[in-house]
Amino acid sequence: MITNIKLFTISFILFLPILLFSKPNIKEDPKIKIIKTKQELNFFLDRKGQVYAELEVSQFAESLSALPVNFRRYVYFNNNTEIKNIRGKLDGQKSFKVQPIISDQESDGIFHSDLKLCYFDKTLKRKGDRVGFTYKKVIRDIKYLNTLYFNDVYPVEQSNIIINVPDWLNLDLREINFNEGSPEKSMIPNKKKNVFNFKMSDLKSISEFRNTPSRSKIDPHMIPIVSSIKVKGKEISMFQDVNDLYGWYAQLVDNIGNDNNTLTSLVKELTEEKNTDIEKIKSIFYWVQDNIRYIAFENGIMGFQPENCQTVLGNKYGDCKGMANLTKEMLILAGYDARLTWLGTRDLPYTYEIPALVVDNHMICTVILDSEKIFLDPTEKYSDLYNYALRIQGKEVLIENGDEYIIEKIPEFPMNHSQEIINI
Repeated sequence: MITNIKLFTISFILFLPILLFSKPNIKEDPKIKIIKTKQELNFFLDRKGQVYAELEVSQFAESLSALPVNFRRYVYFNNNTEIKNIRGKLDGQKSFKVQPIISDQESDGIFHSDLKLCYFDKTLKRKGDRVGFTYKKVIRDIKYLNTLYFNDVYPVEQSNIIINVPDWLNLDLREINFNEGSPEKSMIPNKKKNVFNFKMSDLKSISEFRNTPSRSKIDPHMIPIVSSIKVKGKEISMFQDVNDLYGWYAQLVDNIGNDNNTLTSLVKELTEEKNTDIEKIKSIFYWVQDNIRYIAFENGIMGFQPENCQTVLGNKYGDCKGMANLTKEMLILAGYDARLTWLGTRDLPYTYEIPALVVDNHMICTVILDSEKIFLDPTEKYSDLYNYALRIQGKEVLIENGDEYIIEKIPEFPMNHSQEIINI
């Protein structure tokens, strides 16, 4: 028989962050090390005066295992790039033919992308066997020139990055995460070009621990940005600062063919019984969240250009750009000042001090109400007004403003903002 009962309270505090986008987890055999890797970047002008770049890559690896192991290479490209001249050498001497496998690269959460994977490998049969691969990556549109990393999925004994800058090109070379173990660097001036040489030694493989910060946050790398070129004595601006970046973005969204007349009856239905501005904004925002399915679409220029509002409404699905554009057009019809907004999520460490496409990977809508900026991300299905997902908190945003732009920062909440207390 129980003679003494004590009442007590247990409180559970749960912090519930919204998960970041996952990164590819390609696990390689640790019984291989790369003896030397070299990346050499060159710039050229075609007959039309357009800049393109070629990245020549060579890597030599050695087996550390007495058993056969595969040395694998994954090279990604898209509609703006090309992989060619793939060659192989055994022990640095005997050449062999490489038959790459090329396929579309599928990523979780992305419905369609122009990203492709070029895959090739070679089996090393004994400890001490060595193999080398060389290939060339052609970047036809210089705006899509990507980051250059020193490390690899295998440990690297020596990593070299060489950048040849011709006299007709101005290059803005941003060094990221160079504080600890910074690469050795040298510059050889020349009449026709400057040669920049960066070296790092004894690099560990890319971290594979779960929930590790993204590679761009912890690994040394560089972002080469072509700021301007000279063609026939005339200087042509490319991406000198955020003004040029915003100018390109604004051009993409200027003529996408929005016809918001198709939204009139829907907007009227959603707002006619609402009394306050906040109620009307919520009604539109929540409707897009609940009725438009998020399907990511990354394909060339469409990776930055939204579909028009009537297409997204008719399809009942869209990517972040299409959903942001639909939200904007519906709010404009309701009489509000709504604008498209670009940003990079929390796994990207960059700000708009870097005028490059790698800074952004997301689009939302901003509504300005009585000088207050309210950020609306319709891809977050369960986020209410003023509650921003962890992946965008504290991030700089680029808000359209006609020929100009506005840079703001999304509020970052303290931990107790997301707590849930259960009393039992």
